[in-house]
Amino acid sequence: MSMRIPVFLSRLPRWGRRVMILAASLLLLYGALGFFLLPVVVQHQLPPKLAQILGREVHLRKVRTNPFALSITLEGFRVQDRDGGAFVGWERLYVNLGLSTLFSHTVTLQEVELNRPFGRVVVEQGGSLNFSDIQERLKKASPEPAAKVEEKPRAIAIDHLLIQGARIEMVDRSLREPFATTLGPVTVEL
Repeated sequence: MSMRIPVFLSRLPRWGRRVMILAASLLLLYGALGFFLLPVVVQHQLPPKLAQILGREVHLRKVRTNPFALSITLEGFRVQDRDGGAFVGWERLYVNLGLSTLFSHTVTLQEVELNRPFGRVVVEQGGSLNFSDIQERLKKASPEPAAKVEEKPRAIAIDHLLIQGARIEMVDRSLREPFATTLGPVTVEL
């Protein structure tokens, strides 16, 4: 059985056909790595690394990426509090990186959608906060600046931001009678 070469390829010189086949193969490999391998790597690497940094249990239900749109979706993200409750998280985060980011000093996010983000702030009996331990861990982990290098940070531009159903739970256990309330849900679109 012989394979027929498409007409537009048969008109190219032999080296041209090889270049076209190589380009198509690289594009196919880029797509396969971006659609299939990258989500698995993020799903298995991000929660344990964050858990190590924060000293908390971290969950991530699903990761989807689109290498051609330069987008990522993280679903079911949650950081556990020390008492077992949810500390922070969201149902769905979608970020679409602008192509201009690759060629400029500005990080352009074409679209950021955050669905049902939540947080929990607890004032404990002694007046400490439920995230005081995280602050201490981050202080210890940050390296001392050896020599200040004045480097201008990259600017960030967001074309479209949508935060839907945000809520924050506030608990004060330092009072004689503990107080708890929830603010939200709040939706913001810019």
